[in-house]
Amino acid sequence: AQEKRDRVPRGSYQLLVDAGLLRIAEGLRVPPVPLLLDAAREAWGAPDHIICDRFRISELLDHARGILVAPRITRWSEASEDVRALRRLFLDGPIVPAVASRPLLIASLAVAMVRNDDQGSTRLVKMDPNNNTGRDDVAAALTLAAGSLGRYLAKPRGRGAYLGLVG
Repeated sequence: AQEKRDRVPRGSYQLLVDAGLLRIAEGLRVPPVPLLLDAAREAWGAPDHIICDRFRISELLDHARGILVAPRITRWSEASEDVRALRRLFLDGPIVPAVASRPLLIASLAVAMVRNDDQGSTRLVKMDPNNNTGRDDVAAALTLAAGSLGRYLAKPRGRGAYLGLVG
């Protein structure tokens, strides 16, 4: 039912669950932070840092003890940097999505687009801003992560120095 609402190819979510790449928070629109942290720790170990939307920062700080947290406000300038990093890291590596993740990633990118402003900056936006059923969340998260990785690779100045981390 969720695949139908999100307009993703049938079986996409089950493939991700079976591959251990997706956890389901039954009946919840926004999964609780402890569930997300537990899933990340089980999959990859303790994260060095977390980039998060500024609206969830207080909840994340309450649960992410010992992990550096970077609240992110996406302005046009940062969004441009993130989009450029995503393009570069996908074309040249090292980002290669897991095979099981590709259908969901493609569906998310299909409802998103890159928009330019008058100054030549770009940002990821919903293809139809009036359609809140489109799920571009995966594309948005991937873009933020690529921007973070791009900054990290370009300016390695020690743990957390490039992000303005708290925690």
